[in-house]
Amino acid sequence: MKAKHYIIFAIAGVLIYLVSCRKDPNIVAYEPKVLNLSPPPFFAPFLPTADNILTEEGVELGRMLFYDPILSEDGTQSCASCHNQKFAFTDNGKAVSVGIKGIAGTRNSMPLFNLNWHARGFFWDGRAPTLQEQILIPIEDPIEMASTVEGALERINASQSYNTLFYKAFGVQKATEKELAKAIEQFMLTMISSNSPYDQWRRGQRGLSQEALDGLAFTQAENDPSIGQRGGDCFHCHGQSGELFSINDFTNNGLDAVLTDQGYVIATGLQRDAGKFKTPSLRNLAFTAPYMHDGRFNTLEEVLDHYGDHVALNAPNIDPNMRHSRRLGQIQFTRQEKDIMLAFLNSLNDSAFVNNPAFSNPFNN
Repeated sequence: MKAKHYIIFAIAGVLIYLVSCRKDPNIVAYEPKVLNLSPPPFFAPFLPTADNILTEEGVELGRMLFYDPILSEDGTQSCASCHNQKFAFTDNGKAVSVGIKGIAGTRNSMPLFNLNWHARGFFWDGRAPTLQEQILIPIEDPIEMASTVEGALERINASQSYNTLFYKAFGVQKATEKELAKAIEQFMLTMISSNSPYDQWRRGQRGLSQEALDGLAFTQAENDPSIGQRGGDCFHCHGQSGELFSINDFTNNGLDAVLTDQGYVIATGLQRDAGKFKTPSLRNLAFTAPYMHDGRFNTLEEVLDHYGDHVALNAPNIDPNMRHSRRLGQIQFTRQEKDIMLAFLNSLNDSAFVNNPAFSNPFNN
């Protein structure tokens, strides 16, 4: 009988040890599934994200956090408040973003897609070196969410459901700013726009109108008055190869002779960067109006009028390509040139992206 008692006590001891080693009997196992995301056809390889491997659990957690107003001080403002999927993740057609308590900011909300290829500088002025750093800044902005990262984490960590989700995604019960930023980054990195009519044409799945094809050629052509060559000259800032339609750099496109917004100089401290802003993609322009960093242009027609007739050639730090293409004055696009450029730009609108359920509000499901 004594031996049996020892065996029983030993088994009981092992069971007690195993139970005590578990973080929480209600927490599921930490077994994240790696998400194998690949660049679409004709796109360049992703930039490395070795410190944040995408997982199904991390992406789903990030999606919930992106749409949850828990990040804001009064529980009214989420990331999605200023980045609406139907508007290619811009702010609902507003010229400038509107944050907590209806307070308006000073800049247009940038679209969110194809972030896997952004090498440096986030926000219009590039003040966030990485996407993870960018994600945390709006939480503490007094106009946007008016909270603190610590305060947001307290609210998140008080939620048993978030405790479970963070454990499933990262193996931690209580989130830190590292896991918070990584989760939202994982979701945002899945926001790939690559199914516009142009993309389908590139993949041989459909045709494009001759007008759109002519517009593509015109936007990629140098405007050189010295040899009588007409061109939209768009490729210098929006790329000549690849599918991003932005060089993802900071340029001054001649909006203002007198600067009202200092732009990239805020990040670098160098006067040569005053008046420069991040070049957005030409994709999904039908969804992202109004345009420019301050939302000053309501239509693409107005944008083309600026580039054709109203570039401030004496703007500080204006991109040299803007001066070069206008050596003999403004380009002054003809009606036909505008029409073919508009036809091409509209071929870059990705309706599948703005309706993709994988990017939608999980709380509405």
